Amino acid sequence: MELKLYTENIESYLKCDSVINYDNAKVSELANTLYESSENEIDYIRKVYEYVRDIISHSADAGEDEVTCSAREVFEAGHGICFAKSHLLAALLRAKSIPAGFCYQKLILDDETAPVLIYHGLNGVYIKEYDKWIRLDARGNKPGVNAQFAVDSEQLAFPIRPEKGEEDGFVIYPDPDKEIVRALKENTSRTKLWEELPMKLEYNEEEFEITDYITPEEYMDMRLCVGWAEFPMEEAAEGLKNTAFLCCIREDGKPIALGRAVGDHGYVVYIADIIVRPEYQGQGLGRKVMESLMSTIKGSLKPGYKMMISLLAAKGKEGFYKKFDFVDRPNEAFGCGMHQWIVGE
Repeated sequence: MELKLYTENIESYLKCDSVINYDNAKVSELANTLYESSENEIDYIRKVYEYVRDIISHSADAGEDEVTCSAREVFEAGHGICFAKSHLLAALLRAKSIPAGFCYQKLILDDETAPVLIYHGLNGVYIKEYDKWIRLDARGNKPGVNAQFAVDSEQLAFPIRPEKGEEDGFVIYPDPDKEIVRALKENTSRTKLWEELPMKLEYNEEEFEITDYITPEEYMDMRLCVGWAEFPMEEAAEGLKNTAFLCCIREDGKPIALGRAVGDHGYVVYIADIIVRPEYQGQGLGRKVMESLMSTIKGSLKPGYKMMISLLAAKGKEGFYKKFDFVDRPNEAFGCGMHQWIVGE
């Protein structure tokens, strides 16, 4: 078994957002309490895992019909289904700068009463002392389920039975799958949720690889394919070296969409490039690039810090960027944006 990271950008496995909201006072306080009673980082990971596994009930085991999703909701309610519990576990680990992500297995819901394949959520966690990722399943134990904390050999909640169509999941994703989050947020009761459990993952719908690198030659080729200015390869290499945030979507290794941002490593970030090859436009790849960039940029912010993100929209594309909360200039508060190209002599 070999676990695989969805992205090599380790910061993606540390970010705080509306679902993995470890900036919530109660979640943060719990993390501090467990951390202070731990001997070291591995002991803290074990304590957090056992807390979510044992103290936070699985909603079905507890007979709870309320649906929880975010780390805060799970902690306050004291219960959640597997996906929701994985959100709390990730939040508590990330609160102490321990990278954590999400894995998904495809399992039979119930051999007797509901022999259908559904997804089951668990976590991928980075163990710094051993420089390795492991999987932990905080679903909650019961007769027939005995998941344990283990660094050397996994002990998850459910064995995989390929003969029944079940599938293991070895990819560790930085964000909870959007189909999972949508199902948790849109269903007002677990009874209703049980009728609409996700049968697919948005991650699995992607046929492309998301990376955080591009070569100068690939970068220049991307610029030229949309008619942008060409400049010396050495200059391109220097610019890429100083890039702060980058998302490159590839098909069979070939770049087909790109987003790049530069900054001062303080409070200013400028989104310099959003490029989608003409033959791939209209497939939502620009949106995926922007979502990835904005998520990574926001995840880099420390609590209380502010950041100004700027860009120059191509003519007619202003509406696209407004979906990501960018505002037009000029307006009542700001003058128009300005720029110029200069050439060295």
